[in-house]
Amino acid sequence: MSRMFGTVVRGVRAPIFREGDDVVKGTVDTVLKALKENSVEPHDKDVVAITESVVARTQGNYATVEQIAADVKARTGGKTVGVTFPILSRNRFSVLLSGIAAGCEKVVLMLSYPSDEVGNHLISMDRLDEKGIDPWTDVLSLERFRAEFGSVIHPFTGVDYVEYYSSLIREAGAEVEVIFANRVQTILDYTDTVITCDIHTRARSKRLLQAAGARVVLGLDDLMTAPVAGSGYNAQYGLLGSNKADENRVKLFPRDAMLVAEKIGQLMSEATGHHIEAMVYGDGAFKDPAGKIWELADPVVAPGYTKGLIGTPNELKLKYLADKEFAGLSGQALKDAISQKIREKDAKVSLASGGEFAIAADEAGQEVNTAKLAEEIREYVRRGEGGAIVAPYSMIYPEYTVEQARNDTQLIAEFTTYFKGSTYGKENRVRNIVKASGLIDKCVIDPGDIFSINQVLGERNEKNGWSVAAGIKDGAYVQEYGGGVCQVSTTLYNALLMADMHIVERHHHSWPLGYVDIGRDATISTGGPDLRFENTSGAALFILSETDEKQKRITVKLYGRPLADGVSIELSSKKVKTLDDLGTEVEEDASLKPGEQQIVRKARQGSVAITYKTYYSAEGAKLGTQEVTRDTYRSIKGLIKIAPAAAATGAEGGE
Repeated sequence: MSRMFGTVVRGVRAPIFREGDDVVKGTVDTVLKALKENSVEPHDKDVVAITESVVARTQGNYATVEQIAADVKARTGGKTVGVTFPILSRNRFSVLLSGIAAGCEKVVLMLSYPSDEVGNHLISMDRLDEKGIDPWTDVLSLERFRAEFGSVIHPFTGVDYVEYYSSLIREAGAEVEVIFANRVQTILDYTDTVITCDIHTRARSKRLLQAAGARVVLGLDDLMTAPVAGSGYNAQYGLLGSNKADENRVKLFPRDAMLVAEKIGQLMSEATGHHIEAMVYGDGAFKDPAGKIWELADPVVAPGYTKGLIGTPNELKLKYLADKEFAGLSGQALKDAISQKIREKDAKVSLASGGEFAIAADEAGQEVNTAKLAEEIREYVRRGEGGAIVAPYSMIYPEYTVEQARNDTQLIAEFTTYFKGSTYGKENRVRNIVKASGLIDKCVIDPGDIFSINQVLGERNEKNGWSVAAGIKDGAYVQEYGGGVCQVSTTLYNALLMADMHIVERHHHSWPLGYVDIGRDATISTGGPDLRFENTSGAALFILSETDEKQKRITVKLYGRPLADGVSIELSSKKVKTLDDLGTEVEEDASLKPGEQQIVRKARQGSVAITYKTYYSAEGAKLGTQEVTRDTYRSIKGLIKIAPAAAATGAEGGE
């Protein structure tokens, strides 16, 4: 039987979900009940979709004005902050603005004009034309804006957003200055600390501000990426995608949306006996016919979805095929030709979120026999008859097939480290780990190319959004921007060894670390030691990196072409030598109070460690062992400073 209906969409009335509810079970139970009561038979590849707002509510993923303010103050210093290009929305931005303002002394609010990013108009282009104002070059103060246009009321909401946003800032206890401009660098004439609030153009705005010399550049996606005083958070999107929950709280974009979608899809498939897909969806691309705005306020359309929904546009225009390529065909012949064309597409690989690959089918090409075609055209003209000419052609088959693409996108290595414990669980360190993990995530390295993690991470400083946390320098712990990123480079390094990549540059720390076996760490620093490797696999290498802040772990996965014949690698390392203990020296320091002492550097006994690769066959047989590195962690002499008056007490040093 032919399929006459196209896509059918059914809305399902569900119970109201509350914080703490099992959203997966509730969704599945509701959909199954609806199917049964309405005698609807599900089909393979049907999709169950649930809005992101419901998922976030059940997770209790909220943040208050006070929590946002604390994050802003910690990230900016709390002085004068520029807020650029926010959308005009009581639901989407009002609470965020209150939180930002509460975290600083002054806000310079820069609004785009004549409209915001999604199309909310302050004024019309016609009124700008009347006043002779060019929105691309002219910067308007609040005074000039009012003089030219007066109080501007939004036709749909009835709100003067300029006054509304100004009042929110003042009520939060901050001074406010309003300007109107469309060049993001303009804000640097007022302050060097900026929170850019645009959604879909945020990456460009950040790049332009950093290039122009801004001291601190943050996006909404850089705020509330980790819990603040017990708040919710979203490690990937921060405040982006949030909605007003009440006058003092926002509901953030949901966490673990991929996992939610996968569980819904799995349970629906098991219950129905059909392959059911699932997704957690946000805003689409709907244009409000009344307000004339595009509903594009979420950073992505779907933060979570099952594997079967992964893909990129890879479409055929049926009208073109019917009118042009197969103009001489009709009926079943036309249908068969188009069906075959759909099946024959080029193999293309793209990396989607969640660690899955979209592989478009390979397409066989066609080479026209021009000599034979010319002969047939001449014969057609000679006969003087109507009809169509089908060009004679031969098939050209793709060099890179779907089968090859699938082989070259296998999981070839995976490594996890944990950041648990009092030292490694510090909030700023976690922030840096999450940020660094996100920067290397979805990096693609072509065959023969050399990857530098320092190049990807960029300079670790305040301007680039890095936090101050514990790092190791000159044999001691120091507070530095980007402290903690070495755990990301170390995790990546171990995955690279397991994938048998050629390590071009790698350095060990001053002493062995607690989150990885001795001899398997990789230290990096801005302008200093780097981790670089060459992709020697012969195919593209894909890096996937993800952090789980609940489990306090980072996992790096490498996808690409596996080793020949199913060979795998196991890593091991051992201490082969212990070096002399250098002890601890004591120095007098007149700046210390009597009886006070300061441990500047702990004594550490050095060691020599060797790391090995052991190769195994697909059947598990040991093929051989190779020494990878021989690292010397030198002994470190301890240092304690004491007050001069305490010198005679014989203060003891050591750990």
